[in-house]
Amino acid sequence: GNIIYYRAGICKSKPTGTKWVAVGGRLQQIDVYGGKVWGANRSHSIYSLTLTGYKLVSGYHYKYGSPKSGGTGGKKQGGSSVLKLSGWKGHPGKLKTVSVGPAGVWGVNSGDAIYKWNGKGWQRIGGAASDISVGGNEIWCVNRRHAIYMRTRSSGWKHISGGLVQISVSPNDKVWGVNSGHGICRYLGSNRWQGVDGRLKVVSVGPSGVWGVNSGNAIYYRKGTYANDNTRGNGWINIPGKLQWISVGSNVVFGVNHGNIIYYRAGICKSKPTGTKWVAVGGRLQQIDVYGGKVWGANRSHSIYSLTLTGYKPVSGYHYKYGSP
Repeated sequence: GNIIYYRAGICKSKPTGTKWVAVGGRLQQIDVYGGKVWGANRSHSIYSLTLTGYKLVSGYHYKYGSPKSGGTGGKKQGGSSVLKLSGWKGHPGKLKTVSVGPAGVWGVNSGDAIYKWNGKGWQRIGGAASDISVGGNEIWCVNRRHAIYMRTRSSGWKHISGGLVQISVSPNDKVWGVNSGHGICRYLGSNRWQGVDGRLKVVSVGPSGVWGVNSGNAIYYRKGTYANDNTRGNGWINIPGKLQWISVGSNVVFGVNHGNIIYYRAGICKSKPTGTKWVAVGGRLQQIDVYGGKVWGANRSHSIYSLTLTGYKPVSGYHYKYGSP
């Protein structure tokens, strides 16, 4: 698929390295020397990038002069440090959808059974859902009949009027959803929904605003929603790329495409709420969710994985009602 990888962890004591790390972009041929990487894609267009953070091979005689050291890395993107991601950690159980928020980690399996992570395993929760989303104090879900339910950390499920097929809750318990006709709406409270222009199959609301993908996997950001999840916003901005699922975090947005390749949006900040570029992440998931430094997801086999995210910054001006991550 012309996906680009580099081998991490190569050193004298571990010449085979430790893992493959995916790199954004697509090339059919590639070459590297020192901090210079060049390659060509399927259309024979030529690209290069500068590599930082590498080290010279100790004991190797560079006959024609050693390349410049790669330094310490950590360059800036869009005003924030480059994100660092731990390796994926597998968890027991099988889930088709998993969600993470201040109220914990919840998920649903292929039989629509609902579970909550207790730190060691999954606790069965009453009810049935086809999609679920975790907020600050509230957990929302929808079932196969498109019925909507909400519960808090301490209460049971409560039916909410309306009909949705996909739902998203921010860390401040602001709710957006999508109906069977791909219509978009946001919850105003007291069983009232407000329609929003546009058509999406997946919507996500969080500190970095409202993002979504449509039936053609086109990606959109809702203008005026960065650092403010309590607004309808005004119009949609198309973001380059294609994704089938999307999740909004703090100055970062994660997503997966139709090939289950994982990406995050780099460079998101107040002056650039749409970010600057998509960065590929190693691994394969069909669904993903992010909150603070926690990223959870499920693959095609419904196996469950999580990783730790560092280098992100809380969104300035966003009121984290239940404490900032």
